[in-house]
Amino acid sequence: QSAISNQQSAISNQQSAISTRFFLIFILLHYILLCFFPLLRGLFHLVALLKSYGVRFCLHSLVIPIDCR
Repeated sequence: QSAISNQQSAISNQQSAISTRFFLIFILLHYILLCFFPLLRGLFHLVALLKSYGVRFCLHSLVIPIDCR
């Protein structure tokens, strides 16, 4: 009887440890996303700007062969 109760308590302890770990990972991911989302938006904005500038540059310099993609 005591062995069974010990096993059950060990299982519940394991489950609580797993849930706390998931909770910590969730909080960490949340903060990482909060920090990186503006950075990612800025990066996408920069990439779009560079793309538009690249297209303009390619249109302007059709004499010089540049790999436009």
